[in-house]
Amino acid sequence: GSNYVTNQTNISISGAGFEIMNDLILNSPPVFLNFSIGEEGFVFVSEINLIPASTKTIFCESVIFDPDGTEMTNVSAEFFDSTYSFFGDSDSNRIHYSNSSCLVDSNYGNSNETSVSCAFDALYYTNSGNWSCNINVNDGFIGAQGFNETNLNPLLAIGVDSVVDFGNLNTSDFITEEVEVNVTNYGNMALNLSLSGYAVSEGDGFAMSCFQGNISIDYQKYNLTASNLGEISFGNFDGLYRNLSSLPVVNIFNLDSRQDDLQNDAIKPTYWRIYAPYNVGGNCSGNIVFGATQMAG
Repeated sequence: GSNYVTNQTNISISGAGFEIMNDLILNSPPVFLNFSIGEEGFVFVSEINLIPASTKTIFCESVIFDPDGTEMTNVSAEFFDSTYSFFGDSDSNRIHYSNSSCLVDSNYGNSNETSVSCAFDALYYTNSGNWSCNINVNDGFIGAQGFNETNLNPLLAIGVDSVVDFGNLNTSDFITEEVEVNVTNYGNMALNLSLSGYAVSEGDGFAMSCFQGNISIDYQKYNLTASNLGEISFGNFDGLYRNLSSLPVVNIFNLDSRQDDLQNDAIKPTYWRIYAPYNVGGNCSGNIVFGATQMAG
């Protein structure tokens, strides 16, 4: 019960009824002198910000003191969501990471000290909340475990196509073909979508600035739930699509964070058309501002 172990020794009894055995040597368990969880450039942080559409390397580090001066032969670690996972769980980018190849520096400090560092590349859709890190060490005789906790912050982020091309309009056409624009959730929380637009400067009241004239902001429209392909009348254009506006408008979009480690399932399409009045001509350009907002609840 003291966590101390002895080296193995064999005893055999001779005909005289006794035998002298080898000396018993107690081996002391390794001791964690400190335990920090941090990111590159910071030794310890109480909360960690993930990176949209990328990974954040998180380090669990400790100095191990072995009273017997024995070298650490096996060091591994697990980093997991304290609510939805546990030590020994299988790996999943949302809730659990493991590292069986931690860095071990036996030259750190004095002869009884060893520095260990275990890194985890946490993806952008890793759960927010309280996370635990457990480091396991073994000196060849006895093992020990240390742990600490940190918080991963919520991440609200999206990605969209950089260019929306409505193509060319003939002189007899006034409404473009429908254009699909995909929105990708690059954070770790479900989101709704805010939308607004401008031609040259925010709040100018136009969707596009053209070589000849401008297109009013309410002539650019979107549908977030259904595609309506083919030519349509102005009445259907007005009824099936919602007007873009100069000020941001929050729309129910219900785009969850990524759930699948093998393929990105956090992508959802939006559908767009624009009406060009007869007095507008030449090349046109404008801006659509996509924003992510947190879903209620």
